[in-house]
Amino acid sequence: MKQKHKEIPSVYDKAKFKRFSKKWFTGNVFFVVALVLILLIIARFANLTIQYHMTKLELKSSSLCKEIDFNFLGLSGYEKAEKKLLQTDFTHTKKIKLVCFYDFFHPAVFFINNKDMLCFVDLGKLVVYVNPGLSVITFYQFDIVKRKEKGVEIIQYFGNSLLSPIFRSVSEIFGYNLNIKKKSKKDISYIVKSIEKSRYIKIQYLIYFYVPLFLIVLFAFSYSNAIFIAFFYYIEVFFLFNLKEAFIGPFLWLLNFLNIQASDIVVIIGACSLCLIFLITGILGLFNWKNIQNQSFERGFILFMLLLPIFIRF
Repeated sequence: MKQKHKEIPSVYDKAKFKRFSKKWFTGNVFFVVALVLILLIIARFANLTIQYHMTKLELKSSSLCKEIDFNFLGLSGYEKAEKKLLQTDFTHTKKIKLVCFYDFFHPAVFFINNKDMLCFVDLGKLVVYVNPGLSVITFYQFDIVKRKEKGVEIIQYFGNSLLSPIFRSVSEIFGYNLNIKKKSKKDISYIVKSIEKSRYIKIQYLIYFYVPLFLIVLFAFSYSNAIFIAFFYYIEVFFLFNLKEAFIGPFLWLLNFLNIQASDIVVIIGACSLCLIFLITGILGLFNWKNIQNQSFERGFILFMLLLPIFIRF
């Protein structure tokens, strides 16, 4: 007669262990996602700060700004800027007073008091035609400029990215009538400054390109080739930002060294070649997904890099 064998109870019960592992994994994922979002918000604010300071340096070095009395407030607000503009007296020689600041949503806001005639004023990315009197010109990260004077607001999109049509459609859903210049003669007159001629504006594109490249290569050697998935970051950048600025900004030094003119053909060929390299490398990272060594860190870093272009663009 065969004896029935009963399983000995164990503290390592598989069913219980699976339930425990699932709960731990869910909690760990939640923590990683929360940490990534916090880092993205920090990166977005750091990007706003960088843009503000690059604009500040650009204006101080501009030949068009010699007749302007500047006051840079840094991180501030509308009320403080308006108060500063009205309190500060003009110098005897300068007829244009300008107060500039940035906040958590705008890389640059300009309060301008023009006691002179209609004139062009250098505002970093754009040279804007400023009317006599008080006006407020606000820049957004996604290449939108807003001018407010005498209670009237005019909003225009001056960007030229590959996704510009989508930007226009989405912006209009949120109430930004970007085609107002087609309906009214009172549009904003401006000139978009060439990235090649800027002294400091292009620095932000150097940061966008080389800092992530250094981190991706460093972590790929430290952990696994799955990190290469983060190279899709560059494809997003080339689509979300102005293609010429995104390419010329990081490689202007190389083009100057090789004595190559930054023509449209050079930009297209160079950007497409880089996109192809990053696409192939990103796919290589996908094939190495199972070789991840530190799941929490590597997955978190890849998620951070894939979302970063969106956070620094909008």
